[in-house]
Amino acid sequence: MRYRLNLVSTRWRAHRRVIAYFFRLLLISLLTFSPVRAAHSATRDIIHRTHNPLLPSPATRSGKLEVPTWVDIVKTGAFKELAPYDQDWFYVRAAAVARHIYLRKQVGIGALAKLHGSAKSRGNRPSHHADASTNVQRKVCQALEKIGVLELGENGGRRITQDGQRDLDRIATAVVEAQREELEEEGDEEEE
Repeated sequence: MRYRLNLVSTRWRAHRRVIAYFFRLLLISLLTFSPVRAAHSATRDIIHRTHNPLLPSPATRSGKLEVPTWVDIVKTGAFKELAPYDQDWFYVRAAAVARHIYLRKQVGIGALAKLHGSAKSRGNRPSHHADASTNVQRKVCQALEKIGVLELGENGGRRITQDGQRDLDRIATAVVEAQREELEEEGDEEEE
């Protein structure tokens, strides 16, 4: 049985480059879209790890997003030991909150705290989930409300505005185009 598994893994290693090339071609064909589709390119079309770093940059450059003075010393939850190392963590959190509310109709502060929570180390005892700081979530939502991305919902919670949805779609379209160009360049390099 082990011999067969090793044989399969050897075959996989031998054909990995060919399979990777076909997956890149598949991704290029999926990301290539017509002008009609370009208008409907939405935030849910791209991976959130590639989306988050691009959203803070326009907000950072324009200086619209108000950052509280305590962001460099605050912990983001009771389960944390230190403040975040990243200087732009507030912008990244704002991007994550904006995307999360974009994908769902209406979200409250408690749901955001649960989303950004993590395991609390309790020494020898088993770890349990602990929610993130609701104050941080509230301040992020208030900052996004001031720049017009979010608004209060009728039944409580926050929802995305039309301007915020348009801005996120515009950024998502730019990200999809950049990813498509990178994949095309990688495909051209492998063909040579």
